[in-house]
Amino acid sequence: GKKLRVNKNVVGYRINKLLENAFIDRFYAVVDAPRLGYQSFRAYLKFSTLDEKKRQEIIDYVTKSKAVWWSGNIDGQFDFGFLVWVRDIYEFRDYWLKFLSRFQDRIENALLSIYTGLYTYPNAFLLPQEEKERPFQVVGNAFGHAKISELDRRVLTRIALHARDSVIAVAKELGLSPVSVRHSLKKLEKLGVIQAYRAQLNLSKMGYTMYKLNLHLKNRSKVGSLLEFVKSCPSVVYNNEAIGFADFEVEMFVRTYDQFKAVRSAILAVAGDTLVAYNHFIYYKVHGVQYYP
Repeated sequence: GKKLRVNKNVVGYRINKLLENAFIDRFYAVVDAPRLGYQSFRAYLKFSTLDEKKRQEIIDYVTKSKAVWWSGNIDGQFDFGFLVWVRDIYEFRDYWLKFLSRFQDRIENALLSIYTGLYTYPNAFLLPQEEKERPFQVVGNAFGHAKISELDRRVLTRIALHARDSVIAVAKELGLSPVSVRHSLKKLEKLGVIQAYRAQLNLSKMGYTMYKLNLHLKNRSKVGSLLEFVKSCPSVVYNNEAIGFADFEVEMFVRTYDQFKAVRSAILAVAGDTLVAYNHFIYYKVHGVQYYP
């Protein structure tokens, strides 16, 4: 309200209309789960020739899994991708083997990698003239150092998927006092466990498409320059870090393929002679974001 110089009731009304018309899906907290001892593994899947019902059965199984914190349908090299929170590699092994016991005969190819970090940038492409700086949140900057109580975990579980709920509403839901909830939230923010509160926008409804660009490099001498460049690129919203697959990965929202090619050309120019190869694919449907299991 202060930023737009309008009454808070007007802002509340407009937000509710955006929710009602599905321009905003929900509000969530960006949780740095690695600080609490969680590791993340990523799977990209290429399906065998399947009818739509069998494809959907795999997608439903994954998206309904409590351990999965992100998933999306892909047009390109793969058909589907997802990220899993686990405590260690053995927990992921158990998850993966259980998955294969049900669906291995339907998977033509699977690529697994260790997902180590995520930089999230503001959606500056919506109002680039208003974006004077590019602050970002980092998931995966530290591992296993934050100590929180069982009460903190209850609050975190609730707020991770319902970030717009008031302190009073959360307290009532959990049977706690508002003072306890407020204290817990401040503690989680101070520890860096909660990085930010964000709206999950239905950008496809606004005419945007999500592209992922993957660079394979012969050395890492230009990675710092690439990171600095994407900070200033309004279309880029995510930079992924992973052990396996590509050396530099960015995700962006654009309205047209020509816009994507323009951003891609600029990024490739920064990579220069360190570039070995590149590819891209489109996420045409994202199923949800849940930063805390």
